[in-house]
This record gives sequence, structure tokens and C-alpha cells, in this order.
Amino acid sequence: MAKIYAYRQKLLSGGFELEEKKERCFVEAYRKGYSVVEIASACSMKSAKYLHASLVKLKVIPGGRRGRQSKKIELPDKLSKLLKKHGLTFAQWCAGWGFTPEGAADGLADRRSEVWQAVKNDFPSYYQEVTGINVNSSESGGARESFDVDLKLTWSGLKKNYVAQIAALGVETVGKTPHEAVYQALAQRKLLEEIAILEKLPPKPKNK
Repeated sequence: MAKIYAYRQKLLSGGFELEEKKERCFVEAYRKGYSVVEIASACSMKSAKYLHASLVKLKVIPGGRRGRQSKKIELPDKLSKLLKKHGLTFAQWCAGWGFTPEGAADGLADRRSEVWQAVKNDFPSYYQEVTGINVNSSESGGARESFDVDLKLTWSGLKKNYVAQIAALGVETVGKTPHEAVYQALAQRKLLEEIAILEKLPPKPKNK
């Protein structure tokens, strides 16, 4: 019952529409040349799992094979930890780059390969540590678009819910309690911040 109620509140508040818009922005950023890890970092997302799943759902990248990673594939321990930190399996990371896990594993043996260029792109500090080649890059994520909050909370007898509004952003959310209404409003503000970041990403030069 609680899940049904939460779904209804989110639906009434327009949260699903914003999530769909954000997913479309994922697609556009990916088509501009940004990797899954780069897009997640730009939005300061702790995990790229949802992002990867969105791109698979929208048929932009193939889904990774089910089951455990083949025992034939052995990754450097630090690379495995970096992938885990981003919420990705090796197969999922490969899918985002258009590699097969087996081919990518073989490519790790040759530091001139496309696989190492992908490693350099997504994990520059690790690439620099392994190769000794200096990489001028930041892994801290993009500059967050910050929206000031002028939030107004009222009770609506008509809607029989509390209503939270951020007029400047066109946000109006509802909740059975003040906390629920405000939580939905701040969640939408966060979505709008991430959408703004993604929409402003310029096409990435092909030689980088």
C-alpha cells in the first residue's frame, strides 16, 4: 500500500516526467561523445548503475550478459575497484564503449589499444599511475547548476494534501505530510539541476 501511495504522489507531482526528460538527456549526452562514467561524473552521481540501465532500456547500448563474469577474464584489482565504485560491472562498462568483455580483456594487455584509451578517458588517475603518462583531466565531476530555493508550503483542502511550490522552477509537489511534499519538491529541484548540466554539455571533440 505504501508503494502504491508513493507512486501516486510522485505521479501527481510530475516526478516521472522529469525522470524521463533526464533519461533523454542521458541519451543526448552519450550521442555527443560522452561515456557512461563521464555523464555520471558530470551530474555528480555516486553510481552509474541507473544511467547504464536507462541507456539499455532506451536501446542505446546493449545490456550486459547475465551471470557472473567469466573466470577467464582477470582484471587488475584497482580497475575492478574503480568499476565497482561507479556501480558498473566490467561487461556493463564494455557495453558503454562498444567492446566485448573478452576483447576488452585481451586489449588490456596492449596499452596502445582502444581499451586503454577508454581507461584513460574514464579513469585518468589510474591510467597515469599505470603508464606514467601525465593526463590533464579532472575526475571530480561537472560544475553543478545551483538553483536557489524559495519554497512555499501550504495545505490544500481541494487536493487533501500538503503542497510544496518552488515557483521560479515551476515545481509543485504534493504529500500527505509536510515532509513528503518538501522531499518531492527538493528531489525535483535536483533533477532540474542535473538536466541543466546535461543540456549544457557541448559535443565532445572526436579526437579526445
